[in-house]
Amino acid sequence: MRPVLLKTLAVATLLGSLALALEPGTRDLLDQSRALADQAEAENQVRSPDAPLWHKALNAAEQAGRLEPDAPEVWLTQAELYSRVGWWIKAHQSWERYAEVGGDGYQNERASVARQLGYAAYQRRDLAQAQEFYQAALRAIPDDPETLFWLGRIAKEMGDLKGAAQYWQKAAELDPSERNQYFAERSRLEAAYGTPAVEAFYRGNAALAAGNRSEAFQAFSDAGAAAHHWGEPQRKMAEVGLQIGEFAAALKAANQAIALEGATPANRELAARASELADAWQQGQVYLEEGEAAAAQKNFAKVVAAAPDFVPAWRQLGQAAMSAGDFAVATEAYAQVLEFEPNDNQAAYFYRLAQGAASSPAQGGSEPLESPSEEPAASPEEPQAEPPAESPDGEPEVIPESPAEEIEPEMPPESTPPPSYQAPIFETPPMDSPEY
Repeated sequence: MRPVLLKTLAVATLLGSLALALEPGTRDLLDQSRALADQAEAENQVRSPDAPLWHKALNAAEQAGRLEPDAPEVWLTQAELYSRVGWWIKAHQSWERYAEVGGDGYQNERASVARQLGYAAYQRRDLAQAQEFYQAALRAIPDDPETLFWLGRIAKEMGDLKGAAQYWQKAAELDPSERNQYFAERSRLEAAYGTPAVEAFYRGNAALAAGNRSEAFQAFSDAGAAAHHWGEPQRKMAEVGLQIGEFAAALKAANQAIALEGATPANRELAARASELADAWQQGQVYLEEGEAAAAQKNFAKVVAAAPDFVPAWRQLGQAAMSAGDFAVATEAYAQVLEFEPNDNQAAYFYRLAQGAASSPAQGGSEPLESPSEEPAASPEEPQAEPPAESPDGEPEVIPESPAEEIEPEMPPESTPPPSYQAPIFETPPMDSPEY
């Protein structure tokens, strides 16, 4: 970062009436220092404390400070000269002394020098000194949102979460930019629930935005485990859990959210939905085992509508629909399984089987899977309707039988249907959990 140079101060506008209070010797030294600085500029001398004319100008200003250490004009002149040669720590010390002896104005110049020193200290990881410089900048301009932002950042890195939250909150109030609002909200949460919980929570939000529900679910679970008294991760965990089929965990999280945040309509609805889907999944398993395919299909359809990423439910819906003869639904169910698991050979087999059955005339399709004859074929023992042909020697000609070609459907590597997914037995927690 290139330092911002201060404008050259004209002699006539230094301090107005305060200039009249200087002793003649002090006045002469200050006039001399400015004249030398102007000569250095005219001769294009490098702005450096070691350049001859600049060195003489600084010496004259320092002598004036020793003669009248309580004169604001002395320190103002020194601050301006040190800034012009880029000696920022000396410029800062002169500005601080200027303010101590009653000097007014030049807030922007004072803050600019302090911020430059603060950023340099931050870059070399001297956080304590960086904080000191930024606080000096804040004294010059108490409502500067950029200074407040940096004080918040430094406070957080020093482990002062509450201090960081206060700085960032004020910065957001003065400048409600997206950056300031983000850090204000995040620091508020960290001050209340701790950094590990908040980091996991934000990681869950990012995963959810990217469409990775499983990762988001785990991150919200981690946030809830790190901050047992925080209800929002529990609510998020319940919402995502319903979408990926984690019904038992979703129900537990929803009831925990009620305990922490109260039985709000949204929380009660979430808990009720979790309980309903847990029951639907469990009942679907029972109906499928008992051979009630239509009832099982109805329950699994309810589950996949709420949890579209729950592959076992799509698989069970396909199996139930096949058993119920609803081949169109079975085709769609196995297509969804293949969408998630394209190398699933069993799902591919049942998908083709359901698709073929769905296209049969009985299902409204155009081509049948099989075309059975209207009359049963004659058995090998029955006499033939036509007499057998004779050979030239009068003996009956024996025509070898050609066995009928039997086309069997291609079976997957494992010829048995996929085993039913067994769901755990869920216990529904009470809905009237105590409120805080």
